[in-house]
Amino acid sequence: MARVLVQREMLDLPRQATRSEVEQNLRDIMAANRWLGGTSVVMRHLSHLIGPNPARQPIRILDLATGAADIPIAVAEWARTSGITVQITAVDANPEVVEFARRNARLFPEIRVDRQDVLLPAYRSREFHFVTCSQVLHHLTNEQAVCVLRAANRLSSQGIVISDLRRRTMCASAAWLGSHLLTNRLSRHDARISFQNAFTPREMRELAEKAGFPCWALHLHGPCRLALIVDKRTTACQPERARRSPAHAPMLA
Repeated sequence: MARVLVQREMLDLPRQATRSEVEQNLRDIMAANRWLGGTSVVMRHLSHLIGPNPARQPIRILDLATGAADIPIAVAEWARTSGITVQITAVDANPEVVEFARRNARLFPEIRVDRQDVLLPAYRSREFHFVTCSQVLHHLTNEQAVCVLRAANRLSSQGIVISDLRRRTMCASAAWLGSHLLTNRLSRHDARISFQNAFTPREMRELAEKAGFPCWALHLHGPCRLALIVDKRTTACQPERARRSPAHAPMLA
């Protein structure tokens, strides 16, 4: 695998920022997820996996390295609108991030935020129906990324949605230009580094194979995003191929 973690993001380094800088960085990430497709990619695939009329409820969902818990909030809002009962566990290792996520999700009793090591989350095997993980892998070494995927595989019984950035020069350049509009120094620094640390589609396939995923498919969303999807309920695996989807996929597709 050619991918190398070129530089750590400031959010991942201890004592590199004040609490207010961390919280503003999380707000910037929420805005990017909302307006640049991060949230819609997860929702498109997760809502498809769950379906409109799930046989058994509540649907138990685990969100790994949740950040501000904006993805779990989007899932909870969709579930309420769709008449589906969910129980969402959102986990993160950073205590400041966990505190912010709990405040952010305070109006959603169906969301519980735990402080957990995402490499070795302390839950029972197959405790959750679905596991989501959004824009996390590019923060990690190759070995750590495989650990997270294996954890997702162990903890899920029905499906997995892994969404992340795609490493391309044009995407890194666009992020570098866009970062000049940001006032938060963490956001400015990390926006550029994120795409430099991201995986290519070929590398994501290698991660899926090393993690021992069963039937899986890689979807390309626009030029700069990708999603690795596992449906454990399928009985016949088709040969995997990259599938192209709109950059801003419909939330309820």
